[in-house]
Amino acid sequence: MKKRSLVFLFLLATLISGDVSAQTTLQSGDMAVIGMNTDNPDVFAFVLLVPVAAGTQIIFTDCGWKSDSLKFRAGEGAVIYTAPTALMAGTVIVYDSTNVAFSDFAKYTGTIITSSLLLSTDGDQLLAFQGSDSAPSFLYAINDTGTDWQANAWSSLTSALPAGLVNGQTAVALSHYDNYAYNGITSGTKEELLSAISDSINWTLRNNTTRQTMPTGPFNVTGVEGSPGDPNLPESFSLHAWPNPASHGSRISFILPGPATVEFSIFNIAGQKITSLASGYRKAGAHRLSWNLKDSKGNAVPTGIYFYQLLAGNRSVVQKISVVR
Repeated sequence: MKKRSLVFLFLLATLISGDVSAQTTLQSGDMAVIGMNTDNPDVFAFVLLVPVAAGTQIIFTDCGWKSDSLKFRAGEGAVIYTAPTALMAGTVIVYDSTNVAFSDFAKYTGTIITSSLLLSTDGDQLLAFQGSDSAPSFLYAINDTGTDWQANAWSSLTSALPAGLVNGQTAVALSHYDNYAYNGITSGTKEELLSAISDSINWTLRNNTTRQTMPTGPFNVTGVEGSPGDPNLPESFSLHAWPNPASHGSRISFILPGPATVEFSIFNIAGQKITSLASGYRKAGAHRLSWNLKDSKGNAVPTGIYFYQLLAGNRSVVQKISVVR
């Protein structure tokens, strides 16, 4: 609970202030890689297993990890991802090297890593971390050079398992294929999803010649505050939308057990915030809002699944709403 509360304090502060420099400090297993195409053009996908604040950064590299010196092997590259908005647990992000307009990713240049990311079809790794390349904090790792991690990074195709990660829990090793994607469960607790993603048996879509379609999500991460289906919400902190499904508009009510600064936002199924309905101080008690089923630019949103999120103090809750035109 303590770690989740800290995550949401970061999230709340970022949404209220608009400061994109405040980012969520992630731990190993707070995200996982769920697919990678090494046949050109390079593509990979990852899923967030906790909510993150706008401005949160994750670095992805194919530089192998050297067990003898506890540092990256030089000579390979990396990209850095920056969350454009606050994102919910279960959000899937896809990197496509051909999409030059995808400004959420940029080339990463550090002390050891100085090149652009270029995945090898002869076998490679993808290591995710925060911090710097000289002092990384590893989040997840995937190895497609063999069925296990190597003892050291002897070449551009090999890597030791980075410190702090556990194969089968926060890392996965696969037999060599050029293109592959996770095809297991997409709903469960963070621990259940990590276990499934990190088990090579669930990577059934593997091919040396045919590029694979990346999973798109969203995943349903149960038991994580701020995720759809969060079961830990006290009655005094209730949240309800009616009608649901909605075709012309929806009235949303919520009860605060105490005074709080709140942010009430609507997200699409990709985890992108499309509008904000309320922001600022609210007294304890019942409150009501209305959503006209439009985005922040006044455009009517299409039929689909959306999520409304209430941030209040150090708590967050997300509920699902369907729009039917």
